[in-house]
Amino acid sequence: MLRFPSLVPAIRHFSVSSFAPIGASTRLLKIASQNASVAAEKEKLKKLRTKLSKEKKTFAELKKKLAAETKLEKQRKKKLAEKEKALSQSQRSKAAKEREQAKKEELKHKKLVEKATKPYRRITAFNMYVKERTSGSGPVSLADVSREWKQLDQSTHDQYQDKADEFNEKMLSIYTPKPKAPASAYASFVKENYVNDGRDFADINRSLAQQWKNLSAEERASYEPSTADKERFSSEIQQWTENRIKLYKESKN
Repeated sequence: MLRFPSLVPAIRHFSVSSFAPIGASTRLLKIASQNASVAAEKEKLKKLRTKLSKEKKTFAELKKKLAAETKLEKQRKKKLAEKEKALSQSQRSKAAKEREQAKKEELKHKKLVEKATKPYRRITAFNMYVKERTSGSGPVSLADVSREWKQLDQSTHDQYQDKADEFNEKMLSIYTPKPKAPASAYASFVKENYVNDGRDFADINRSLAQQWKNLSAEERASYEPSTADKERFSSEIQQWTENRIKLYKESKN
């Protein structure tokens, strides 16, 4: 067996000096690549953090702005609600005053109508004598006029009665009686069916009331006043009322 002791160191030297550096370089490249990747990730993370910080700042500003706007909106709503409440109260107060005024006007008009449409009261011969005696100058007591009236003869009383009748006739031509309303359905029924058969008036009325009660709705309706009669009366009563109010107001002037 041949030995080549001189070649062994050379081979060992070749293994260490040639192949070992190649493995180390690969590891270094890998480490360098990893470091670069880590650095890139760190830079990326840094940028993300910077962006996140900016976004947080922007979000905080927007949140602050939103809170301010929300507060202003609440204040505006509160002011609007207060304004609407005040307006509503004002409108209710105004409406209440208008209703109260309308009620007063209605009551005033009602009293006016009542006074103006009172039936004319005829005056007597004595009233006419008092009217003449008190129309002159100077006060005259009613007691004195009454004593004078009693001392007058019948002929003078009759003269004053004629004067009173003439005055009443004149007043009735001005203050005409209230128009008569059309007869009610029951009144028309009674007028048509009333027969004096010798019984008491109360018995006849009870009998008619029972007959009316037994009539159907259609039969009762046939006795109702016509639409034309109702419209005529409505027009007459309105015109009469207006005329009486006019006369009443003229008498007060």
